[in-house]
Amino acid sequence: VMDPNNGEILAMASDKSFDLNNPRDASSQFTSAEIQAFGEKEAMETYNRKNPDNKITIDQVSAHFKQEEIMSYGQQVAWNNVWRNYAISDTYEPGSPSKIFTVSAGLEEGIINGNESYECNGFMEVGGHTIKCVKRTGHGWLTVQEALMESCNVAMMKIAFAEKKEIFSKYQRIFGFGSKTGIDLPGEADAASLVRFEDTMGSADLATNAFGQNYNCTMVQMAAAYASVINGGSY
Repeated sequence: VMDPNNGEILAMASDKSFDLNNPRDASSQFTSAEIQAFGEKEAMETYNRKNPDNKITIDQVSAHFKQEEIMSYGQQVAWNNVWRNYAISDTYEPGSPSKIFTVSAGLEEGIINGNESYECNGFMEVGGHTIKCVKRTGHGWLTVQEALMESCNVAMMKIAFAEKKEIFSKYQRIFGFGSKTGIDLPGEADAASLVRFEDTMGSADLATNAFGQNYNCTMVQMAAAYASVINGGSY
């Protein structure tokens, strides 16, 4: 929950839970066998990083590490999994919620005025790919407002093609995709390599990016971008 006027985080929830009075008790989330497996994998990766010319397999871990060391590695991995804040530390493909940014860019640049209509027959052929709409049989004719209401992929692709990749990419940057928000909580993911801009964006990339596929962001990036759309344009 974010205050759109200043970006203040009012509340943040996660599906992971732990006792704040006993944060190192991961027993409610993972079994001993799972912690053992975490430890073996982490021990193997640690060994192989230090010995790139003499790597071991997971079956060889016990010959190089004591059981206490393996469980210690596993416990650390378990803690990090329990404590990990998905909304900040993980990226995801945003999908349809990002359609608002495709429309916003078009309106801001005067490429559309909001009175346009688009015909959706359920798919578009782009760069040798058949890209389908959320409604496989097609929506028929939709206004810009109806395209957002019905979550029409085809209308978004047509708007993005009118913008061209330079304008679309410009607004990806303006809305903060590919950049950290700078939130004052630890572990914010870096999604810079997970966003395509004009120099690496093909026609199919532009088409799928228009409705939120084929690029990644964090949930806090998405919330901040949304706030900037609805607060009058201040990020």
